[in-house]
Amino acid sequence: EAVASAMAQAQLEAVSATHPYDLSIDLRKDLVMAAALIVGSRILLLDEPTLGRDRQAIGRLNKFIQDFVRRGGSVLATTHDRRWAAQTADRILSVDRGRLYEDRQTGGTPWCE
Repeated sequence: EAVASAMAQAQLEAVSATHPYDLSIDLRKDLVMAAALIVGSRILLLDEPTLGRDRQAIGRLNKFIQDFVRRGGSVLATTHDRRWAAQTADRILSVDRGRLYEDRQTGGTPWCE
């Protein structure tokens, strides 16, 4: 039941019988996030979550994060996608050559209001 629930939350029901190696990169990433739900993670660490995603897949990612945060979870993402970060993060830390050069609040994520 936990697996079916996580697959539904990640919008992966249509590919539930597909071997992970046969999934596209974005669906593999979604599958990893779904696995975090199964084990009850309260914090998600996402590395380049928008990489390899089209607009529809980014929408799926945003909905997953929105639902995760609404349930009390927290997300830490590393990304080069500044536009996505500015639209979704409530805080942005920018690092260059191992040094923090920016730490700013963005006013909160739209789904946390």
